[in-house]
Amino acid sequence: YWTTASGLFLAFGPLSRLTNWLHPLAPSTIELFEFSFPAVADSLAAGCLLAILRTTLETQRWYLKLFQKIPVLVMIGLLLTLNRYTYYTLVNIIGATVINIVIAILIHRCVYCADGKLGRFLNLRPVAFVGMLSYSLYLWQQPFLCRTCSAWTTNYPQNVLLAALAAVTSYFFLEQPFMKLRKRLHHKTRMSSRELHTFGRCR
Repeated sequence: YWTTASGLFLAFGPLSRLTNWLHPLAPSTIELFEFSFPAVADSLAAGCLLAILRTTLETQRWYLKLFQKIPVLVMIGLLLTLNRYTYYTLVNIIGATVINIVIAILIHRCVYCADGKLGRFLNLRPVAFVGMLSYSLYLWQQPFLCRTCSAWTTNYPQNVLLAALAAVTSYFFLEQPFMKLRKRLHHKTRMSSRELHTFGRCR
């Protein structure tokens, strides 16, 4: 079920971009569409498919061959090329989906080949720390990494430093306390459920 749903969402991305190309939106709303769920559904679906099919893919010889040096270099070259021309119509419609799939395969390769040079590099503490903050960075880069803004906070290099500072602050003083609270509430809920179950059984 989830595999089919993820596959449909993977196809939904290019179909929505094709629809927008055939029937363009007003200039005032086109930028909103580029960041809307229909336009990026395939990027989310690629990660979902990897999570669902990871175990199965790791038993397929044809897939594991993609982890070898030459296929990896070809995928990186394809990724950079498509990204370079992403604003051209055909590349934007189909190429974005290919980019998402290639990125998912390369991420899988890093996890599967964790003992390799790249895997050891990604597991270094400073790099792992950046990975731990990745979602916070994704959220907090929005106010600072703005190409069309002229504020001091959006100029390089302070914009990068401010985004990193905001992400670190958010992670340690906002996200972590709420994650601990969630664990405590989850533990209390489980304990209450066990007590209720025991009470009912004793009666």
